[in-house]
Amino acid sequence: MNGMKKITMLVLALVCVISGSVWVNAYTKKMADEAAYEEIRETVQIHDLEVQPTTVAPTETKVVETVADNKQESYVAPAGLADLMASNQNVIGWLTIGNTKIDYPVCQNKSDNEYFLHRDINGQKNTAGSIYLDSIQDINAKGLHVVYGHHMKNGTMFKDVSRFTSTKYMAEHQDITLWTGKREIKLKPIACYAGPADGSYRTNFQTTDELHKFIKTKCGKDIISDNVFVFITCSYGGNDERTYLICEEEG
Repeated sequence: MNGMKKITMLVLALVCVISGSVWVNAYTKKMADEAAYEEIRETVQIHDLEVQPTTVAPTETKVVETVADNKQESYVAPAGLADLMASNQNVIGWLTIGNTKIDYPVCQNKSDNEYFLHRDINGQKNTAGSIYLDSIQDINAKGLHVVYGHHMKNGTMFKDVSRFTSTKYMAEHQDITLWTGKREIKLKPIACYAGPADGSYRTNFQTTDELHKFIKTKCGKDIISDNVFVFITCSYGGNDERTYLICEEEG
């Protein structure tokens, strides 16, 4: 009997060692993944530059003509972002939500919507994946846009999206900006809820009225914008549940 006890204790100790090793390796990998994104942030330095309309075009590839307040203006993408997009065709923009950990490049693969689910911006295998736009949507076109990201337990990626289900948290986190190669998009969060996985968000609407009716059915809110972004991440409140943060463009 004593021999069996010793064997059992040895097996349990071995299991603990292996489990601990697996946990440490997973944690180390997640920290390395986030460190890689921090290096990208330092290289891009998107927050160190004041982005404003200008009539002077520094390069032909970084400027697009837009109409705002009936005046012809030129948008200049942050230099670091423009350089990142030029060197990496997977990157189509940069998303920041003020006072959260959400500060990431946005990717897209138009032929495989799940490509960036477990890949970094360079297409390398990565458990945290990337923040990415749905494959059927155009980030610069008006309409509905769905952006996906993992709910990481270490607080990275789209973990903070789940916090917007709190009315107080939403009220305190209104600063959402998306930069693309063509536009700076200021967004206002209007609703956040947790619910079953919902494929109907993968839609391109023909009219603004159709878009408004769709959003009304989802969250009960009336919107006035013709441009809507929905940030989606996993929710752990139920089986196959998601958190949906619905935002409309300001102005």
